[in-house]
Amino acid sequence: GAIETISGGHTIQVVRGATQEAADRLALRRDGEIAYSAFFNAAAGAEHLTLSAVPRTDVQIQVLPVGGATAGLVAACMVAKQAGYDPSENADGSLTASISGLANAQGLEWGVLLTTGKQTLTGAANGSNVDDLAGSPTTSAFGLAAYLQVFALTGTSATVTLQHGTLTSNFAAIGAGLAFAAATVPGAERIVTASATETINRHLRVVVSGTFSSFIFSVVAVRYRALVS
Repeated sequence: GAIETISGGHTIQVVRGATQEAADRLALRRDGEIAYSAFFNAAAGAEHLTLSAVPRTDVQIQVLPVGGATAGLVAACMVAKQAGYDPSENADGSLTASISGLANAQGLEWGVLLTTGKQTLTGAANGSNVDDLAGSPTTSAFGLAAYLQVFALTGTSATVTLQHGTLTSNFAAIGAGLAFAAATVPGAERIVTASATETINRHLRVVVSGTFSSFIFSVVAVRYRALVS
């Protein structure tokens, strides 16, 4: 239905010494929230059956650009706990629900879309080049995180790997080969480089291998510009 809240950042602790006129503020742990509304739909795989379970396990939330059919656009991602499922009837008779996801273990992260939104492939392929310069140097030395969501798979298997390059013509594996686990439907996974000081080049792409006739998925990458602890 609609995105209501995207918030992230550090929890702020206010402190003040006895000799200070004003407060100091310390940045503590990172956090995040994504809240949204949805229209009631009881069909298989749709809103009601998916969200009314209110799972205790982690969920992954991706907010992709509106009409996001272009790789390289900005997207928000978060590993979260679903905080509730609260349907309400509106004055016009429609039934909607409010859902909130609260960050778990990692905070809200902003990254770049490496797929054309919910992209459909009909066989193994290399994704589009995404130039993740964004005002940063051509290489960064603080690793990368990536988020995968799998919506459908017709076939035997599909595996998504990430590559990087200093140019559009010299793509290579990231580290020892940064890859998601073999796709499951529905499925979601967050991966990070083995080293927090892994060098990541500005050009990024996905590579999909396997045996399938249709694979629908989305991938967002977060290239860190500073050391993440």
